[in-house]
Amino acid sequence: MICPHGEIDPSCCLDCLDGPPPVTKAARISTGMSHGYVVAQYEGLCPVCEDDVLVGDRITEQSPGRWGHVSCE
Repeated sequence: MICPHGEIDPSCCLDCLDGPPPVTKAARISTGMSHGYVVAQYEGLCPVCEDDVLVGDRITEQSPGRWGHVSCE
């Protein structure tokens, strides 16, 4: 991969190392469900079933700002 400054490897380019970090792709949201889902990064409480949401659970936005289990959708 050639950097914008012409170096073969961006990790060897002082201009790239001094500049801002490269733009990365946004987190992928699966579209397998009707509204898609994301994987929980923090523990919480499902507003529908009131059970714990654990890190790694599939969650979806149940209402603005409130996230719960995909199965409770």
